[in-house]
Amino acid sequence: MSFYAHFDPKIPDPKPVIGWYDTSAMRYPNLPPPEEMLELSPEDWAQRMSGQWAVVGGRLTQYVPALPKMSTTQQVLAAESAGVTVRCVAHPEVDGIYAIDSATLSRLSLIGFSVDKLESTSSFSWPDKSGAHHLFPDSATFLAFVHTVARYIAAIQAAVAANSPLPLPEVDI
Repeated sequence: MSFYAHFDPKIPDPKPVIGWYDTSAMRYPNLPPPEEMLELSPEDWAQRMSGQWAVVGGRLTQYVPALPKMSTTQQVLAAESAGVTVRCVAHPEVDGIYAIDSATLSRLSLIGFSVDKLESTSSFSWPDKSGAHHLFPDSATFLAFVHTVARYIAAIQAAVAANSPLPLPEVDI
């Protein structure tokens, strides 16, 4: 029995397996060149479908391919799409994942500016990313939310300017 893993020997390790061949069960009119084939044991052949495999140092190895590095623009778009997780120890009813797209930030900015002029006892309802509304018990808590989201956005902008990793999308108010 002859089992083979096909790989590209010209690339550095790990060399992903790009094909499997069982020459005892099937006749192939065109096989890859021998230097692109790794002969496998029956045990290796039996587990070939249990994950992703590569050839490393001439041996079959299970591996997880690295994710492609995202550009800064892609990271910012992903952060905007994900939103920000807000936690409030004093008022856990406002905990949630909130949108941070440009339209939401504009609304927050305008409302935050107005809230500063209102009574401190006024409560505010604000939707999270899913559309579920959270009741902020007073203007001080809502303003703390607005300021915290603004600081998170400023931290994203600073990271982009410095070409640094973006901050974690979790903030406490």
